[in-house]
Amino acid sequence: DGYLVKPVRNSLLGRCLQMVLSEGCHGNAEDGKRNLVTRHSVKEAERRSVKILLVEDNRVNQKVAINLITRAGFSVELAENGQEALDMLQLSSYDMLLMDCQMPVMDGFEATKRIRELKGSRASIPIVAMTANAMEGDRQRCLDCGMDDYLSKPIKPDLLVEMINRYAIQNQPTVQQHSDEVLSKVNEA
Repeated sequence: DGYLVKPVRNSLLGRCLQMVLSEGCHGNAEDGKRNLVTRHSVKEAERRSVKILLVEDNRVNQKVAINLITRAGFSVELAENGQEALDMLQLSSYDMLLMDCQMPVMDGFEATKRIRELKGSRASIPIVAMTANAMEGDRQRCLDCGMDDYLSKPIKPDLLVEMINRYAIQNQPTVQQHSDEVLSKVNEA
């Protein structure tokens, strides 16, 4: 069961219908209660489904970034350098990378270049630089090596969430594909 306030965008309607029709929205099987699906629960589910790889070597920056990301409702895993990020990308899929630029073993610039050389969808994963370098030309250097965008440290929570929404949520093809499938089934009925 669910409700949405009018006017409703097709994409939101599709995601809401998908949640209502899926087994995942039926709540706790033990108590038999069903969750009510609203635009808020759709957004929460959307955020929970986003998997971010944070590539950062500094312990304090790791804790701050992980706290900001998880408080915003997203899932995050940690790599401490570019080589570790490449290794993790081979084992798992992510919706987005947040990449520090200056790290030991392999820096963010080299890691990004190597990621862009990979085959398949991993090569096009959104990569946003997170760096203390805020000098003129630093942003362009990040873009030139293949990163999609740039955040300067200290990270502002609202800008971080905006970047995640822009690159991870809006670029999830499965959300739109599922919405289109559900809407086509509803239109057929």
